[in-house]
Amino acid sequence: MSYGGLVTGVDLGRLGPLAIGVRVLWGGGTARIELPVEETEIAADNFLVIEPEAGASVRLVPRLDARLSGGYRAVSGVEDVSSVTGGQLRGAFAALGLAFRPW
Repeated sequence: MSYGGLVTGVDLGRLGPLAIGVRVLWGGGTARIELPVEETEIAADNFLVIEPEAGASVRLVPRLDARLSGGYRAVSGVEDVSSVTGGQLRGAFAALGLAFRPW
């Protein structure tokens, strides 16, 4: 599975080095089924994805933040691959990352 899209978001507030915000990814993706040995694609389908998330970040140094976030991936349009359902692609997630800021 692979997907991507446009991410929009807003910071809701900042208290010292702590910031809280929300984001939404709007996009699309592809689910593929391949035979494990020959790597031959036997089925594929495109789908729409929307992924809202809420998160908090802490400023570590002036140009580096640590971010913890969580959300839910919702998909639509995965009907053409008989062995893949939307339920297998959607669900809750959590992420931990670093953000480098140029300013």
